[in-house]
Amino acid sequence: MSRRLSGPGGRDDHFGPRSADSPGDRLASHGASNQPGRAGGPPEPAGAARLKMWATIIVAVVTAAVLTTAVLAPARAVPNPAFVIEGSRLLGCPVGDSAFGQTKVSAAAESELRSAVLGGDFGEPVAAFEAADPAAPIVFSGDQSLGAVSVAVQDSKLVAQVCGSPVATAWWDGVWSNDVQQSVLVLTNTDSTESIVNVSLIGETGPIEAAGLRQIEIQRYSTRLVSFAAFGVMQESPFSVALHSDRGRVVGTLRSQGELGQDWRAAATAPDTDLVLPAVMPSEGQRYLFITNHGSSRAHVELFGLGAGPALPLAADSTADEVTVASQTSTRVELTQALSGGLTGLEVRSDQPVTATLVATGSDMAGVGAQPALAGGLVLPAVPGAVLAVTNPGLDPVALTLDQRGADGQYLGSVETVVTPGSQAIPLEASDGSYLITPGGSGLRAALIVSQVGDTAGLAIAPLGSGGAVGLSVALGYDPALG
Repeated sequence: MSRRLSGPGGRDDHFGPRSADSPGDRLASHGASNQPGRAGGPPEPAGAARLKMWATIIVAVVTAAVLTTAVLAPARAVPNPAFVIEGSRLLGCPVGDSAFGQTKVSAAAESELRSAVLGGDFGEPVAAFEAADPAAPIVFSGDQSLGAVSVAVQDSKLVAQVCGSPVATAWWDGVWSNDVQQSVLVLTNTDSTESIVNVSLIGETGPIEAAGLRQIEIQRYSTRLVSFAAFGVMQESPFSVALHSDRGRVVGTLRSQGELGQDWRAAATAPDTDLVLPAVMPSEGQRYLFITNHGSSRAHVELFGLGAGPALPLAADSTADEVTVASQTSTRVELTQALSGGLTGLEVRSDQPVTATLVATGSDMAGVGAQPALAGGLVLPAVPGAVLAVTNPGLDPVALTLDQRGADGQYLGSVETVVTPGSQAIPLEASDGSYLITPGGSGLRAALIVSQVGDTAGLAIAPLGSGGAVGLSVALGYDPALG
């Protein structure tokens, strides 16, 4: 069953709340079940009692040996396994301004999903969803496979984003705010409680002070637009944005518009010493990599290209293979010539945690930040003419399976692609329906690349993030300070 909505034109930058007991407040989750214990019962046989006594003695001896070893042996790091708690998925989809163009929001899931206009009630379960020019952001709830895409034409420019889940931290690099290009941070609170966030900025020479970017309140079920120019931030060079929540969580989108083009950009992954950016299609214009060092020590960064084969050192257009980024600064590295040969992903290796984003400019503008690896199956609604760019930073091939369904949910077939080390493009030829994208191994990064919507040509890059992996990651380890 497919549901289609058509909303009125126009959009405010703040959408009002709904009732606190709205069905949209309630998300499905998997809880642990407890079985009651047995309080009584017949007495144990004598043999069982003797066995229990010896078992107790053995356990005591082993425990003493372990404790003695722990005291005598030096403390050492313990691997950090991650435990993923399965549950439902909540997504928020940005929408454009109908005064400047059209927006199409699509969603699909393996089982079923529910949708709501921000501030409204969730509707009945459906297999797929499509909305033309909604007046407010759309919120979806469904299983782990739930995926949604927002594609728009704004001022005759193409933009797209794979809809994201609410988060408490987010990073963007390569952000413009000057007379040529302006940027707005769109913060949507999909929850029933108020969110309060802090936004900090880092430029080429250090942190940028901006009054008013602390303790920003986003009311429940509402969207707030944070224009950097409105807060007095006018910088000749691009800068980096970091968002940290004091309370609650938000879905964040960076919107940029001006002479360089239009762009909707999802957040990059957190600062790390090894980052991978999904591949970008070759086209006319410039390519800039923005690297931000959020730490207190100088970062020495090496760049590697992931093109037709495994990672190879990549020399910037005007610098050596290694890039140095001072603490609390953001650096721009031109890669126009280095990335002119074909579809190429990037690997950024650093001795200090950094964030990184690649921005393409020319006839249009598109940016993509470093992304986490695909870790679960994701249903992606079909976008006519789109290409799935997949990057494998590893040394071994990884299988990627695409299961296709029609608009009526009918299964149409499956294709398995072997993604060899490097980057490759997979055409998504369906004009409707959806694809279930499932990685057969670890490490893959993927992005949806859209270059044509109707009569409008341009460039939009929408990373898939971690795919359908949701839940809580718990890292276990030994802290010597605890004794």
